[in-house]
Amino acid sequence: MAAPREATVILIEIIFAFIGITGCIMVKFNTKLSYAYMDELFHIPQAQKYCKGIFNEWDPMLTTPPGLYLFSIGVLKPVCWFFHIPPSVVCDVAWLRCINIIFAVTNLYLLVALTRKIHGHSQTYNDTRGVLTATALATFPVLYFFTFLYYTDSGSTCLVLLMYLLGLHGNHTLAATVGAASIFFRQTNIVWVIFVAGLIVADIIDDWMQLHKKETSSARLGDVTQLVLLWKRVLKCAQCNRMNLWELAIDILTKTWMYIMVGIGFAMFVYLNEGIVLGARGDHPAALHFPQLFYFCSFTAIFAFAHLVSPRKILDFVRLQFRKPLIAVTFCTVSAILICKFTFAHRYLLADNRHYTFYVWSKIYRRHELVKYCLIPAYFYGMWCMWTALRLKNILWKLVYILCVSMNLVPATLLEFRYFVIPYLIFRLNVPLGSYTKITIELLLYMTVNAATFYVFLEKTFLWQNEDAPQRFMW
Repeated sequence: MAAPREATVILIEIIFAFIGITGCIMVKFNTKLSYAYMDELFHIPQAQKYCKGIFNEWDPMLTTPPGLYLFSIGVLKPVCWFFHIPPSVVCDVAWLRCINIIFAVTNLYLLVALTRKIHGHSQTYNDTRGVLTATALATFPVLYFFTFLYYTDSGSTCLVLLMYLLGLHGNHTLAATVGAASIFFRQTNIVWVIFVAGLIVADIIDDWMQLHKKETSSARLGDVTQLVLLWKRVLKCAQCNRMNLWELAIDILTKTWMYIMVGIGFAMFVYLNEGIVLGARGDHPAALHFPQLFYFCSFTAIFAFAHLVSPRKILDFVRLQFRKPLIAVTFCTVSAILICKFTFAHRYLLADNRHYTFYVWSKIYRRHELVKYCLIPAYFYGMWCMWTALRLKNILWKLVYILCVSMNLVPATLLEFRYFVIPYLIFRLNVPLGSYTKITIELLLYMTVNAATFYVFLEKTFLWQNEDAPQRFMW
């Protein structure tokens, strides 16, 4: 029998270490915080009703579907039956939180599989580097923190990653099914169903272009050139060979009909529900909040700085401004208009001092009216870094990603770091694999941030005048 590969041994060791460390942190959380906190005040009672078989009562303050609660009872109910334990014991706060350990471990495995699938053909790829990259992403601070609270983030992310992986492997029926399930955790996951379907369309169009333009390769062409060639090809076919366009459209429909059905089902839900949000609609109005894209790029540049920020890249960025000043002027002008006309400060952002976003807003953005404009160069650098980091992706991939990130973030009036998790992970997964040094820096950054946020949350409590229970700082 052949010995297992070194990377396989490392993966097994990391998974067991991950389970052990996550379990220990969970015990610490449940010891220090044995009661429901923040949004758990809505999630946990609803899950406990389901655990008791009460499915006809719904808390009107809940904004997301019952996917997390259904999954929880699917896991915990058999425990009740097998060990003859009352539901009130198995469905308490601690047990419900432990459900997220299942998602966290699955996320680690999915990230390993996605890293291998996306970068496996790269000359710089090896399994050890892929496993370490996935380990870093599995401990991404905003995602990992909410493993220890009964929130939907871990489960939602897990299903989106699984859908993405299945889509990359061409198993589109199962991918669409998982995508539909992900919507039961969070409605906005419909955007990532569109993303996976969009990648299929992008691949079909890219293959179609190569078929009709064999002398060129999209990987060697500039982004603008690719778009120009695509537009010319469509116009030429529309004039001379419409049947070719029909064949292209049929090919797209044949390979995406499963995702289209999910989209139709979601549209029916929105129509019947008269909106996307289930409850507390007054607290979650939709708007055109374009600065969310700037916040996300800044967030990404900070957490992926090992891959995006270097003296050479900063110098290249500065040179770009001298070489193509019109781009900088246009970006700054458009950004200033969007910031001026479309900046929103949600009342939760202004009033709830338990979230880090409160301090980001109060200590930076509210310090002076001009601060939000002074940050435009930083936004420009962040966006430029993200664009260049995706240099191995063709223009259609980039456009699909930008469209879906915009659909996910722009309608949200609340600045909430949790909204950035899936866009960040998808971006980071598609950045070329870094060196061991960069991956180590990234992992150390995440571990340091995790340790700091866990310590602050568990130990640095404070009191509100109208609340008896201590309050805690969190993402």
